[in-house]
Amino acid sequence: MNVITPNLYQLNADYYINKLDTLKDIFGTDNIVLEKQNIIVHETSFPVINDVIILLEPSQYPPSVSQFLNTFSTSSKSIPADFAEDIQFTFGAEWLTYPDIMPE
Repeated sequence: MNVITPNLYQLNADYYINKLDTLKDIFGTDNIVLEKQNIIVHETSFPVINDVIILLEPSQYPPSVSQFLNTFSTSSKSIPADFAEDIQFTFGAEWLTYPDIMPE
């Protein structure tokens, strides 16, 4: 199997500046702070990569995200039983192979 590495670029939450009301609705709170590279919800900071808010626990980051963020899991937390790294990998690989969203 060929492994395709995604082209990750800048961490930047600016994309969400005009979407704050939508974020408040999605997260169910007004307690949202936009920083340059993160979105903070109820004091929990989530990185933003390629305009995507990363909601995963650091122990569940795909290798490409861990490398990009220079984050390596040192947590003693166990990975939840319902987390399937192989499914996460193949789902991500499909988006890299077929990146175009087709009209409905």
